[in-house]
Amino acid sequence: MKQVARMLIDSNARRLPVYWEQGLLTFLSTLEAKGPRITLGSPPVQTQRTLDWARVHYLATNPEYTTRFRVLMNNLQQGADEDVGYRNAIGRTKAELERTIVAYHAAGQFTSVEVSGRAMSERDFYTRPIEAPRAAAALEDAAGTFQLEKQSLDWFKKTIAEGTTSARVYLEYGKRLTEAKAKAAGFELKIGKFPFLANGKAIALGEDQGLIKTIFDAKTGRLLGAHMVGAEVTELIQGFVVAMGLETTEEELMHTVFPHPTLSEMMHESVLDAYGRVIHM
Repeated sequence: MKQVARMLIDSNARRLPVYWEQGLLTFLSTLEAKGPRITLGSPPVQTQRTLDWARVHYLATNPEYTTRFRVLMNNLQQGADEDVGYRNAIGRTKAELERTIVAYHAAGQFTSVEVSGRAMSERDFYTRPIEAPRAAAALEDAAGTFQLEKQSLDWFKKTIAEGTTSARVYLEYGKRLTEAKAKAAGFELKIGKFPFLANGKAIALGEDQGLIKTIFDAKTGRLLGAHMVGAEVTELIQGFVVAMGLETTEEELMHTVFPHPTLSEMMHESVLDAYGRVIHM
């Protein structure tokens, strides 16, 4: 990962101050991916836990600063005065933040965070020859680091053998599945259901008969399929179609705001029900 991180930084159109780039390089080199789940901030070996790395780690893994961190990086890339950039993005001067970082580094209590990323599919790949050493390295990553399931790994081995895939790893495959087909395909499932009878807007419309059902891969949180029966469902279903096209996970759907009072709230409740967090039932 360190070589990939170096390539990303070097190819950036606008460079950051050297101490930021060094910290980012170490931080990105420990990124871990499994399906659509990405783990950030795993501590590197002791000798690489520098103050530059701790600075990035503190801002990138602290929920209070994750969004502001991106703003700060953009400010610095634009060549802003550092103190001004810090105050605008973080709300603190560079000196104030540095005192916090020094204490954070000295405490040594570093934790990683898990985030959802979009799982890759065959659409993310383009066909081109791949050299044998790169093919071997990519296959090793697929089997080890990325821990692909058997069906994905078999596909990757086949395309490697044909020499027609890029070196990017195929992490997931996606289909619009019914519950029966998903079970037959070997998925462990989480199923959510929500009735129209429990939705205020449906009752107000006099259309309280219907159901929304969602089907998730229990291992990755991937939305595999959805079913809707009831009034106005043709106005709603495209939301799940878009979500499946983007290979969205339950986490992103649960944290999406569905306006009130609307029928679309039932989509949200169905997702929450799949994970035992339904609100209005």
